[in-house]
Amino acid sequence: MFLLGAGLVCAGTHIPSPALAQRSAALPSGNLQITVTDPNGVPLASAMVTVQRGATTIFSGSTTPTGTLTLSTLSPGGYQIVIGKQGFYSTSASQVTITAAQPTLLEVHLQPLREYREEIDVSAQPSPIDPQQTASTQGIDAAELADIPFFHTRDYRNALPYIPGVISDAFGQIHVAGGSTQQTQDYLDGFEISQPAGGTLAVRVNPEALRKIDIESSRSSAQYGKGSAGIMQHYSPARLQAPLLRVGERGSGDFKEIS
Repeated sequence: MFLLGAGLVCAGTHIPSPALAQRSAALPSGNLQITVTDPNGVPLASAMVTVQRGATTIFSGSTTPTGTLTLSTLSPGGYQIVIGKQGFYSTSASQVTITAAQPTLLEVHLQPLREYREEIDVSAQPSPIDPQQTASTQGIDAAELADIPFFHTRDYRNALPYIPGVISDAFGQIHVAGGSTQQTQDYLDGFEISQPAGGTLAVRVNPEALRKIDIESSRSSAQYGKGSAGIMQHYSPARLQAPLLRVGERGSGDFKEIS
């Protein structure tokens, strides 16, 4: 028979000494009571709880449906508690001290994962350049012609300088975009009214006889090759807006529009 440590060994059987057994039974322990809730205080069930001491994992489990978990017989000392749940941010308590023969209460509020979403409304703005518009057009209509004061004769040419880019010289001739009179082609309801020889504008028309005047000063069609400065279009109220069909006797003047 020989004594090994504090135990008695006899015939191959280890018999713990009464002093060691008494000291083990008297080893104090504490318990840890964990409560896991959301920010509103609602208990969170099945939250994973991991208890570590140093690099060793002492316990790993989940909370009850009431969001609580009680761990007993923990040795006094410091522990690290890691708590997580799907849909929530994980959290940890690095300095949880267990005191002998006393319950340690730990309340944890898990924050839910936040999804940040931003909506941007994109709306298209109309382009200041219309690709379908082949020319830069300025104009004046019948209402504006009627409101313009005429200091001399009521010649519509006296109203043309009110259109941007148009000036009149001392002889009453019109100049568009800085060009000479001969560089502007003048049309009345599609018919050229410029003088064939000099290209000047000599037609005198009462302003009430015109419905609208348009001046195209750039990007004109190739058919207006002579109008390098611009094209002046005059529209009269008598211009046909749609084809006509005679409905009365010949010479009666009875027509209707064909739509």
